[in-house]
Amino acid sequence: MSLKATSSRSRLSVGVATALRTAAELGDEESVSRMKELQNRMKDEESCVYVAFVGLFSAGKSSLINRLCEADLATGAIPTTAEVTRWVLPGTDGQAVLLDTPGIDSTYVGDHQATQSALAMADAVVLVSDYAHVESEEILQFAHDLSVQGQPLVWVVHQIDKHYEAEVSLDTFRQRLEQTLFDWDIQRERVFYTTSRLGDASTAVPVNDLPMLTQWLQDLVPRAESLTKATLIRNVRNVLQDFVHHQFADALEETEMTLMETLGFVPFSSAEAMALWTDRHARQQVLMAQRTEEQSALAEEMERTRAEFVRKVELAQIVPYETAERGRRYIESLRQGFRVSRFATRAKTEREMTRRRDEFLVDLQNRAEKFLTQPLANDLRAWIRQVAQDGGESVELSRLVDAIEIKLDGNNLAHAVKEGSLLSDAYSHQFVKDVVAQVKAQVQGKIDLFWDAAWQWRQLLKDQTIAPQVQELNHLERELNALQGWMTVAQKSAQTLMRLEGELADE
Repeated sequence: MSLKATSSRSRLSVGVATALRTAAELGDEESVSRMKELQNRMKDEESCVYVAFVGLFSAGKSSLINRLCEADLATGAIPTTAEVTRWVLPGTDGQAVLLDTPGIDSTYVGDHQATQSALAMADAVVLVSDYAHVESEEILQFAHDLSVQGQPLVWVVHQIDKHYEAEVSLDTFRQRLEQTLFDWDIQRERVFYTTSRLGDASTAVPVNDLPMLTQWLQDLVPRAESLTKATLIRNVRNVLQDFVHHQFADALEETEMTLMETLGFVPFSSAEAMALWTDRHARQQVLMAQRTEEQSALAEEMERTRAEFVRKVELAQIVPYETAERGRRYIESLRQGFRVSRFATRAKTEREMTRRRDEFLVDLQNRAEKFLTQPLANDLRAWIRQVAQDGGESVELSRLVDAIEIKLDGNNLAHAVKEGSLLSDAYSHQFVKDVVAQVKAQVQGKIDLFWDAAWQWRQLLKDQTIAPQVQELNHLERELNALQGWMTVAQKSAQTLMRLEGELADE
């Protein structure tokens, strides 16, 4: 059950007493005074309606009350209401009390406190604006703030006798005012047009709703009990809100400072904060999806390109028939019993073995460079130039391309020879295949080194192009965290307030 649903007068009494203790704990003397006055109101046998008359200085509040109460208040261009003055409305048996307040534009702290105290006590509010300043932004903002509090509110356009029909018709003036109130979302029960001038046949005023305003005030008396209860609930809730705000003040201030640093403002409500959070979260998801998609595309591109280069190595034809034949002749020289001729010396035979080996090595080296390493290096340099258009050259990659070369010597061939297979006539073919595989493995190892560096380079270039996107993502993350932090504190604050109100309602 919410505090607003509380109907028992005893529960309201408990609520006021609790709010009084809470205000005392906070050291809020103004609220303590307000709660004590409300306690006194609850002790009265008969309910009275308190109506606060508020407005700018010289709006005519005092002269209006003068006419309503048939009293003689001091009026004039100099501000006259230095404190809240109470007047009883005639014809209500003392049950309608009018509160004449200082001007809301006063810079004196005492006047501001007096006006706020009167508004807290008031069961209804009459906002008085003089005809010449009816659309003052200050009075409109004040009226908007009042209207959201739920008190019965009427707008009085006073000194309507200043209206000059030749300048603008009264109907047009009324319509313009109604539109302004609508634009400012000012909720009110009525709009009255009044003047304190009596007028005669020669000085007739265009309109004077003074009798209707009097009737509206008198009609508040039968509503006294419900209006008083609403005032009590509103004041109790305000004190509880102050108490809860005090509890969460430090946490709220910290989250608001973070919001100011990230968003540049603090949301007006939790609903606005959630709308902002939802909007930024949606944007974050879009950017993250784009990053994931782009990263996947980059990975696919790099893997596809790498596979193309690997395929070029695999398909490179570096051993034509002539080269393979030199390899066969070299293997032949390694077989047991090999002689250059029947009467050749051992030294001559060894020189022939070396010659055949070197012929095979030189031929294979030249063909590997011509048909494998040089074309591959050229293709890699072309790829680097193409990619570099997006960001810049890479000295490291160029160095790695220059390092793609074949180094073959006798040891390479010796390690490739399988001694147990020399007797087979078909082994020479397998030997050449093994040597070619060894050569291509060397090249593939260098491509692997190149590709590791290429990946880092491509990622660096990619990071440079998406730097604004990353920056936006980081900022969105900070905004989301700031909004979430603020909403968490606001939610805890609201839950605490609901719990306190619930405890009062369930007394």
